[in-house]
Amino acid sequence: MQRHFVIELLGIKDKQVDVWNIEEEGSALRVELYTRQRQQKCPFCKEKTMV
Repeated sequence: MQRHFVIELLGIKDKQVDVWNIEEEGSALRVELYTRQRQQKCPFCKEKTMV
């Protein structure tokens, strides 16, 4: 199964979410997702985090 289809099927809009693994288990489908790290800005000092 194509990874982008799984994201669309689940209705995930966040671009930082990606598919880690897809496995068929009998009549079930196990989908493991993860979120990619992205740079953030501190609300106090405005410094950017390291990715």
